[in-house]
Amino acid sequence: MKTYAHAALAVFLIVLGVKTYSLKVSRSLQSQITQSTVSPLESVEVAEVLSKLEDVGEINVERNLANLSETEEEDISIKLNQLDQLALELEHAYLESGDNFEVISHLKRKILSLKEKEEIDSRNVEEWEIELVYFLIIEEQMTLEEINLMSSPRDLNLNENEWRTLITQSQSPTFKKRIMEYKDIEINNPLDTLTTGIEQEELIEEIWGEEE
Repeated sequence: MKTYAHAALAVFLIVLGVKTYSLKVSRSLQSQITQSTVSPLESVEVAEVLSKLEDVGEINVERNLANLSETEEEDISIKLNQLDQLALELEHAYLESGDNFEVISHLKRKILSLKEKEEIDSRNVEEWEIELVYFLIIEEQMTLEEINLMSSPRDLNLNENEWRTLITQSQSPTFKKRIMEYKDIEINNPLDTLTTGIEQEELIEEIWGEEE
């Protein structure tokens, strides 16, 4: 009987030892797991991934801005080319022979409309009355470029009264006949107005007002 008791005690001690060791191992592993656990947002790998994602976002924004900038530059370039072409057509229309006053008026309106939208300053031959431009071409022997370069009547050594007189002369029937001759147009009624622009007094104030 003592032999069986001793054997049972030995088995009990062995089982108890195994359980105790298993418990220690389990606690040790749990402690290691707890100590080594790091928040995913704090790990080096995740931080690198997030950094790369931020870089990708910035790159996409920069690319979109660059594409937008290129598109705007292309639009501006197209409009400037269009204005250059219209300016050449207007210059040609002023100087060519024939009754093309409606064409000149149309080109002027188109150029002024585009420049107003793009906030670009207009030039004198685009803004001034056709009669005045022709007076400067015929009587003052000026080129269109020289007319455009004028910043005030003083460029012609004129005072305010002399400038008013010049504009009045440009609107006279006598000078309109000169325009018809210059354009090699058969004269039917030289009293007809070439254009329907702003009134003479408004034109005087507009041009001379730049000096005030």
